[in-house]
Amino acid sequence: DDPRYIALKSFVGNELKEIQSKWTDLRNKKGEEVARQIPAINAWFQKLGPDHRRKARALFGKINQLNLEDEQRKVLLQNGVIAFETLRHKEQLDKLEALSAHDISAIGKIFYDLDDLEATLYHRIVIERLRVIDALAKAVDDNALEKVLQQHIFTHLWLLDPGWERATETVPSYMEKSVSKMFEDVDKTLSREERLSRIDIKYTTAHGKHVIVELKRADRILSTNDVHRQLDKYRIAFQKVARQHEEQPRPLELVCVVGKELREWTDSAERDVTARTLAQIGARVVTYQQLIADSEANYKEFLERHSDAGRISDLIREISEWEWNNDN
Repeated sequence: DDPRYIALKSFVGNELKEIQSKWTDLRNKKGEEVARQIPAINAWFQKLGPDHRRKARALFGKINQLNLEDEQRKVLLQNGVIAFETLRHKEQLDKLEALSAHDISAIGKIFYDLDDLEATLYHRIVIERLRVIDALAKAVDDNALEKVLQQHIFTHLWLLDPGWERATETVPSYMEKSVSKMFEDVDKTLSREERLSRIDIKYTTAHGKHVIVELKRADRILSTNDVHRQLDKYRIAFQKVARQHEEQPRPLELVCVVGKELREWTDSAERDVTARTLAQIGARVVTYQQLIADSEANYKEFLERHSDAGRISDLIREISEWEWNNDN
């Protein structure tokens, strides 16, 4: 309770706060200097408003505190830019209600920028997915690939269809239970050879449709009739389940992933016959290797079509390509 002690404590506390504030400012300033050595970051920063500049400066300071490799630092700066762009567009959208008729033309600019941001985000997703596909492609041995696909394919449906990447829905528990029971019942009707030929089967939903995916063992050679007969059993059984839970059952797609080409596939004409035969029951078959090749082609096509994804993509690319001097 000594007044002198209280005064000293208050003085020391204020000094420490002042030192902390100055130290934070110094770190932020240094972080800003390092970040703005990248011309693209510098140009982007200069276009920010005062409040966003202050927040960006604080972010640069935090990044600069971390002991990072240059590549790690660049990734954090890229993520920071995207976060700021997302925040900026959210604020713009929040202002839409306040726009007058004279300002309505501003909506076009907002939509354009949002498309640019979305293309950039998806562009990065595609690049990461190509890395996944490349890793799968390196599992050259059929048995190794079988195990890798079993681990990942059901949680990464985009491998089967790019349109299923972000559209997977949460399957209701009652449907999961009903379909699991259905699988058990159908399995009882399969021959021992048919059961042994399968490594896994999964039910899910995507894009407003039911999806059943069956993975066959990599070393099994099947015929079109084998695949058709087994998938048709699941189709018929599932239709009964769907009618119990849906007034108007949604479409069902069945996909069979095989390790070896089908027995009849001696030429493209026979492949077409298989495709038409399975299409009649809403099914298709794909080999492990074809799955990887098709996935890679689909995503590479996107990158080629969107090589000029826009302002934000250019900014992200320029950050990625930047090389700091060893002194920094």
